[in-house]
Amino acid sequence: MEVVLSIKTPDGWVADVQRKYPSTIKILSCKRNQYYVQDLVEISAPREVLREVLGEVRQSSRVLSAEVMDTDHDRAVAIVKSEDCIVCKSFLASDVFLTSARTQPDGTSDWTLTVAGNEALRRVLKSLHDGNIGVRVKKMVRLSRKDIITARQEQVLAVAVQAGYYDFPRRISQTELASRMGMATATVSEILRRGERKIVGEYLRKGFG
Repeated sequence: MEVVLSIKTPDGWVADVQRKYPSTIKILSCKRNQYYVQDLVEISAPREVLREVLGEVRQSSRVLSAEVMDTDHDRAVAIVKSEDCIVCKSFLASDVFLTSARTQPDGTSDWTLTVAGNEALRRVLKSLHDGNIGVRVKKMVRLSRKDIITARQEQVLAVAVQAGYYDFPRRISQTELASRMGMATATVSEILRRGERKIVGEYLRKGFG
């Protein structure tokens, strides 16, 4: 099923930026090991403050490194390595998949997850409560086959398969795939990642159900 959780943004670089700047932060992907959390993020802010926001991220005592991959006049895509995060830790289980996360003006963040079932959701909520993280279930939807991926995700995935992106070795790179479709590489990367995560999440949901 797909679940949207409204979570009080815990102390960290995201909360620091939320408090200081009129900005929106989307977490597109998240990885964690025993040393740090690595997030692929999209930061949106007015053109006149975007550079300051990026500077705030880089200078944060909680951030180990921040690499900006792509910028526009009011948007930047970056890889941010930071200290461990109880929210990310709660989601990085084998039967829980992060689809996206987006900050809200009230100091919360909406996290969209695909979970294998009710037991997986209970584990997530318990982990957050144990970490004193405020959380509210905002939406919960049982996914049907037609809900698994969007039409755009299906289109990009179909072109990727036909072009040999999933072959081994690959017959086309992500950059070449993006060029063929007339899209930015970062956009194609995000669409593929979300589509893949939803498909795998649905497969495991059926396996665990």
